[in-house]
Amino acid sequence: DCSNGGSNTLEMNECMTRDFDAADEKLQQYLALARERFVGNVNSEYNDDDADTKKAAISEFDDTQKSWEAFRDKHCGSVYYEWKGGTIRGVLYQGCMIQLTQIRTRLIWQEWLIYQDSTPPMMPEPPTGFEGRRQQSTKFQGS
Repeated sequence: DCSNGGSNTLEMNECMTRDFDAADEKLQQYLALARERFVGNVNSEYNDDDADTKKAAISEFDDTQKSWEAFRDKHCGSVYYEWKGGTIRGVLYQGCMIQLTQIRTRLIWQEWLIYQDSTPPMMPEPPTGFEGRRQQSTKFQGS
């Protein structure tokens, strides 16, 4: 948790990198369980589908994730580029990566890991990811 910031740019960047790694690890856990729904290892509407339909669903799911990762990387790369002249660029870049990863985790949870009835979700509800860049950068200014 980088809420206490760091005493220098290097520490701030290292902290934000750790936070991104944690957010990405959580995303990978949610993605893995969502993929299992397609192959029928968990209670799912896909359990009755034939093997070809399951294979097509997994392929579409994986392609979507690759496209999303490319979008996230390009989008946050543009944030980094926008701030290329300042030392805050690393923090803003990592903040963007964290935020979009949390949003994607939330979307995976909403679309694949909850049920439309009163059945409990397959995973806990993740954070929304809507903290925003301004709040991310002010963590390091003591506000």
